[in-house]
Amino acid sequence: MAAAPSAGWRDEYASERDASASWDEDPAIDLEMSPAEDDAPDAWWVSLMNEGLDTDPGWTLAAFFMCDLGSAMVLFALYTVAQVSVDADFVLAYALAKGPLRAPRLALDAVVAADMTRRWPQLARVRVTSLIDAGTDALARFKRVWRSDAEESSAGGTAGSSAGVTHETGAESSKKSGAGAKLAAEARSLTDKYGLAYMAAKNIIGPVTMVIFYVALKSGIDVQALLERALGSAVNTSGAGGAAATAGAAAGRVCLSSFTSTALFPWVVLGAGALGPVLGRAARGLSKAE
Repeated sequence: MAAAPSAGWRDEYASERDASASWDEDPAIDLEMSPAEDDAPDAWWVSLMNEGLDTDPGWTLAAFFMCDLGSAMVLFALYTVAQVSVDADFVLAYALAKGPLRAPRLALDAVVAADMTRRWPQLARVRVTSLIDAGTDALARFKRVWRSDAEESSAGGTAGSSAGVTHETGAESSKKSGAGAKLAAEARSLTDKYGLAYMAAKNIIGPVTMVIFYVALKSGIDVQALLERALGSAVNTSGAGGAAATAGAAAGRVCLSSFTSTALFPWVVLGAGALGPVLGRAARGLSKAE
C-alpha cells in the first residue's frame, strides 16, 4: 500500500487517478448489488469510525496515513534486523499487482465488496466517503498551490519557447486527468455504496493477485507478457523493478513490508478512527491559543 509503501488504499487511489485511458470507456461495475438490510444498531467500531469521519474527516485521513505508513515502517525495520531476503520474482510480482491491473480490477473489487457487505452488513455503515472527499479536497488544494508556484516561477521567462511545450503538456495532462477522474468517480461511487467493505476488498484482492503472480513467475510463466496481451498496452514495471535491481535487499524488504502490512488493515482503520478526533481537537486547541 516507493520509499516507504504501505498497504492500504493510498497506492490504490493514486494508481486509479493516474490509470491509462486505454481502460474501457464504460467498465461494467454497476452490478446492481446493494448492501444487505440490517436493523441491528451500529457496532462499536462503526460508531468509532463514523464519529471521526463526521467531526474530523481531514485529521482522520491524516491519522490513517500515519497508522498505515507506520505499520509498514515497523515491519520494514523488523525485516531489516532479521536480515530477511526477498527474491527478484517477488518484487516483480509486487510491481505487476500494484500497477497495470488497478483500473480493470474495479469490477472484481465491487463483486468482493458486495459479497462482504452481504456477509457483514456493518461494513457498509462506515461512511468512508468522507475520508475520500477529505483526500480529494486536500489534493485539489495542493494542486492549486503547486500550479500557482509554477506559474510564478515561470513568469518573466522565455514565454514564446515554452508556450508550445506548455500546450502539449497541458493536453496530455488533460487527457490523463480525464480518464483518472472518471476512475476516481467510479471508485468513490463504490465506496459510497459498500463503505468499508470496498476498502477491505481491495486489501484482500491486491495481496491475492500478487501471490498468484509470484507463483506464476516461479513456475516460469512470463506474466508481464500475458498482461500486455490481455490489456493491449505495455506494462511498465520500471519503478519497482528498477528499484530492486539497484537497491537489492532493501527494495525487496520494502515490497515485503507493504505486502504483509495489509494484514494489519483492521487495526489501521481502528487506529485512524481513534486518533483522528484527537488530532483534530489538538489542532483546534493550538489555533485558539494563537
